[in-house]
Amino acid sequence: MSGINLSDLSYVAYQVTDLDLMARFLVDFGMTEADRTDASLYMRGQGSRPFIHMSVQGDENLFLGGAFQVESKADLEKAANIPGSSDIVEVDRPGGGLEVTLTTPNGHSLWLTYGSENAPQTDRKQAGRMNFADYVNRVDKPVRLASGMAPILRLGHFVVRVQDEAAETAWFTEHFNLIPSDYLGAPGGP
Repeated sequence: MSGINLSDLSYVAYQVTDLDLMARFLVDFGMTEADRTDASLYMRGQGSRPFIHMSVQGDENLFLGGAFQVESKADLEKAANIPGSSDIVEVDRPGGGLEVTLTTPNGHSLWLTYGSENAPQTDRKQAGRMNFADYVNRVDKPVRLASGMAPILRLGHFVVRVQDEAAETAWFTEHFNLIPSDYLGAPGGP
């Protein structure tokens, strides 16, 4: 069986004791609220993802896991056949779509999503003209940046702390079309 094709990061998920505090932190960080219920908070960036950060109410603060978009429904069906995975379910969150839940060897949740609707991109400032070592695009014109938070467009990465990095790496490379490009681990690791 060929690996599952991941097309993009979708969101990260945390359990938090205080949704209001998390919302204030994420707004200060540059996100905006996409949706909220009594038990969950969905925050988005300025890009087209309906949300990039999900918080659920709980008794302690925990990282729950991350989500990736898959390229096709066939990829989602492959994921549903991985031992220990959930069935394909429709999600009732911003963007909707289908999802499969998996658990990594180190106990983190991994969600694979397909078919979610994009949200309209928010207005964002155009990048200023910049000079480069081999190309001068701006001569004697200072760049004035407005004060404020840097805009967050999308997720670029997330970090997961694991006890058994060899098992985690093997699981990801076995099931997904991924190869390690950089590896940070304890001395003596793979």
